[in-house]
Amino acid sequence: GLEKSKVEIKLQPNPLKVTDELQVSIVGVEDNKVWKLYDINGRQLKSCSEIRNEFSIGLRGLSSGTYILRVEGTICEASEKIMISK
Repeated sequence: GLEKSKVEIKLQPNPLKVTDELQVSIVGVEDNKVWKLYDINGRQLKSCSEIRNEFSIGLRGLSSGTYILRVEGTICEASEKIMISK
């Protein structure tokens, strides 16, 4: 099968407060990609397609805790934990 290429997701700030904007930069993927935000139970909370390599995500309305940001491209995927503090 196709090898999934290595993707790096950089998050700032992390951990962060729910009032902060999460700044995301993605290294290693140039094709179409989507991001999806999941809670720790695997429920999808937000998603966006047609994303750039640098973008921000608003987190208002989320509780404090651990979340997973997943980035998926045609031949790549990566995920990173996000910690939201009170």
